[in-house]
Amino acid sequence: MVEAFLKWARATDYETYDWQDLWATRVAGRAKAFYQGHRALGALAVAPFAAVDMTYPGCRRFFAKRRKHPISLAHLGLGHVHLYRTLQEAQELDAAIRFGDLLLATATRTANGIGWGMKFRWHTIDGTIPEDTPCHTQTAYVYELLAALHAETSDSAYETPLRKIASHVCYDFPEWSFGEALASAYSTHDTRRVVNANSYRMMMLLDAGRRFGIQEYTDKGLATLEYVLSMQREDGSWPYSETEDFVDTFHTCFVLKNLVKAQRIFGNGIERAKQAVERGLAYYLSHLFDASGYPIPFSVRPRRTVYRYDSYDLAESIGILAELESESKRLRHLLRFVKTRLQTSDGWFRFRVYRRELGPGIPYMRWANSAMFVALTKFLQLRAHDGSA
Repeated sequence: MVEAFLKWARATDYETYDWQDLWATRVAGRAKAFYQGHRALGALAVAPFAAVDMTYPGCRRFFAKRRKHPISLAHLGLGHVHLYRTLQEAQELDAAIRFGDLLLATATRTANGIGWGMKFRWHTIDGTIPEDTPCHTQTAYVYELLAALHAETSDSAYETPLRKIASHVCYDFPEWSFGEALASAYSTHDTRRVVNANSYRMMMLLDAGRRFGIQEYTDKGLATLEYVLSMQREDGSWPYSETEDFVDTFHTCFVLKNLVKAQRIFGNGIERAKQAVERGLAYYLSHLFDASGYPIPFSVRPRRTVYRYDSYDLAESIGILAELESESKRLRHLLRFVKTRLQTSDGWFRFRVYRRELGPGIPYMRWANSAMFVALTKFLQLRAHDGSA
């Protein structure tokens, strides 16, 4: 699967259209904004765009350009790091370095450092976020890639951009204190307090605090951890944000994996994080899989869905399950599904599986081809080390 994907990805020069291209247009964006405020009437406004999106996704060629997305470049770099650690072939590390260099050349300068955003306007309940507005959810993967390259190469040149990212993450975002908890905005442009975005900020600040010996980063990271823990419900789930209470698979996986990384940074020093992961995993495994054993889009829905399975849900689930020895049977079940139902003969992975077959659609590198590449290479790395691959 990995080899077939890479053959396709290299042929495209890592550029594709994006699912959000349609929804980032002015008219579709206005329809989406109306829907968010008026669900009944708004459904009529977005229905034509949703229908076109499902039946003729190739329409994007008339109004959008193929682009490289920062998060995908970081995913691709991390995947090659996984392959290097698995195969010990220098060409894999060289590929990861090239992606790191490309990302550094395209960083967005901020008041206090550098960050990365999305390559489209994003219409949210808090307004429209302009293209390339730095977000924790995008920047975190670049930070992780540069940290991995520093670890593998011992090249001190990576310390400077890591310091700039950490400074940006610490100082450039609106934030709010709630006792011992600290919450940050999703991006530098809005005021939404989104749980998974805060978990990414937590992970970067805790790592930077330990890496550079800066107590303020550690203190803010721990305070952000308190916020993430405070948002976990009694049943173990996390809502998307304070104002959007849906619970879905891939955002749940984001929070879980960042909490696991926080534990690794601090060893066993964050007992409450360990307990939150245990409760979150229990909810995830019991509420976010269907009777067929595949991850479902939502356990608590914000709207009606017309698709059965989403490639991002599969990718993030594989990444989580790869670390759980007790879930090896479930993991291999998902890998078979990805191979037989999601991966096309050209090597790319389908966006979604709809309730009625609509054909393979078109490839989106950001959603979720590059994330699937990271998940599959992570599986290979972990299984190669334990000898079961």
